[in-house]
Amino acid sequence: MGNKRSGVIPFERSGQCDSVTGVCDPTKLHADVYPKVLDKGSADKLGGSKEPVDKRLIDRATLSQQMTARELDNVLSRLQRAQDSFNKQGLRAALPGYQDAIRCADSIDQKAVLKERAIVKELLKSDKIDLDTRQKLQREDADLRILQRSPGIVRSDLALRLIESGNFLNGMQLLLEAQKRDPEMNRSADFQRRLKHAIDAGQDAKNPVPVPRLAPPQVVPFEPRQQPPQFPIQPPQFPIQPQPFPIQPRQPQLMPVEPRLQPWQQPPQFPIQPQQFPVQPKFPVQPRQPQLMPVEPRQQPWQQPWQQPPQFKLPDQPAPLDLLRRQSKQPDVTPLQLPVGRFAPLDSQGRSPVESSQSAFASVTGAKTLTPEVRRQFELAIKNADTGVSPKLAFFQQQETKAANLLKPLMAPEIAKVMVGFDEEVSKASAQMSPDKKRVAVQLYGSIDKAPNAVERQEAQNQLVKLNPALKDILTRREQYLGPNNVQLLLNYNGWKNAVQTEKNQVAITRFVFSLALSKNGDHNEAKVVMAQALKLNRDPELTEHWKSMAKKIGL
Repeated sequence: MGNKRSGVIPFERSGQCDSVTGVCDPTKLHADVYPKVLDKGSADKLGGSKEPVDKRLIDRATLSQQMTARELDNVLSRLQRAQDSFNKQGLRAALPGYQDAIRCADSIDQKAVLKERAIVKELLKSDKIDLDTRQKLQREDADLRILQRSPGIVRSDLALRLIESGNFLNGMQLLLEAQKRDPEMNRSADFQRRLKHAIDAGQDAKNPVPVPRLAPPQVVPFEPRQQPPQFPIQPPQFPIQPQPFPIQPRQPQLMPVEPRLQPWQQPPQFPIQPQQFPVQPKFPVQPRQPQLMPVEPRQQPWQQPWQQPPQFKLPDQPAPLDLLRRQSKQPDVTPLQLPVGRFAPLDSQGRSPVESSQSAFASVTGAKTLTPEVRRQFELAIKNADTGVSPKLAFFQQQETKAANLLKPLMAPEIAKVMVGFDEEVSKASAQMSPDKKRVAVQLYGSIDKAPNAVERQEAQNQLVKLNPALKDILTRREQYLGPNNVQLLLNYNGWKNAVQTEKNQVAITRFVFSLALSKNGDHNEAKVVMAQALKLNRDPELTEHWKSMAKKIGL
């Protein structure tokens, strides 16, 4: 805010604020300090005072800036104490401090703050104030802006702490309330960074990395040091007589001078004899031959020794794949990006707009069963969907990314080769079918690995076998090769992927579900209008044809 607060007296001690609630009396804050009417230096409109306008503005700016700073310190000091408690003792110990800070922020008279800012902005338009007074007024305007946002700032800080601790539901609900009180929060890059950090920390808190337990240390019993055995010294049985050792003086000796040997005339005195036997080493050393360790085939982490997939002989010449157009590549994962902007509010039961509309559709069972309460629930879900991004989208994106990472081993070249072999067998078995049945068979075969649950996966296979019984053996061997674990990984990934696409397309899906409910209730004209809106706002191209065919079936 630009002003030093360390030496400022707390606002509740200044006599202008209640020591319990921190509420400032607006009459003391306005009537005694601020002039009611501000004009260009008119002494009559400034309360009849004969002082110059410049001095009145200087006194007013100094006193009002101090009072605003004290009130802001009252809120920020409580928030700082709550943050210190969270960092030292955790969320449970910091909750009373956050509640105290929220009560203090809510006790501020926002109407008085708005009036203050209007007065300050009017004063800044005056030409008869010096630079120091203008700077004080600008600092006061900045502090008043923080006071105006304080209810949302305190709540957002507590919401981020809840999300960071793993409490996503309460944290998101409190965050939505904070955004209502402080709309400027969504445009802050620092807030988006803190929100991403809190969500990542909350995921780590809900799924902690298991710490291996160490074995307890073994206590070695203390054993006293053993003394070596002592043997008694026996005195000698006979007297020891000293032996005489004659010491003779050493005579000086000179080295004899030998005559110089002439070359090639006199052999050496001790000729060197050649060695008769070669030196044999104690241990014979053989040259070491390089040995290669046999390389065992590496097993994939998802394959257990007792769950080896069956081996199939692939054809030498690959069949044309134009019919199936299988793509052997990594799964199409939605990039993990946190939604930026305003969040769509949840309903009273913590459900997203799509979930709320689906719950309302379940209560419409036939004609004239759409009650006014259910209609209001549909309208509220559509209104919430239009407000902003679904608050559950970030969590669904994280789960989709985790499920996609578990599917990466299935994209290995050897597995893709076997799966392409199955595609070729299906293509050959479907060659004798009629064009219409062949097109339906291709769609059903492609939907097997896209099914979000086991029921839809089995239903697609049953319909495919019904069209062509020759495919039953191929599909059975294909399921055995994948195994139940890999099939479950596919189902998990498809389920999270569909959830992400649904939450992204909530504006159109809520209207589509409402149009189905209206059609079931008998309101066909209104259902046509809502269905047209859903098709216009749809963001998923794959749903367009499906929705059109469904609308045609129900007479829309």
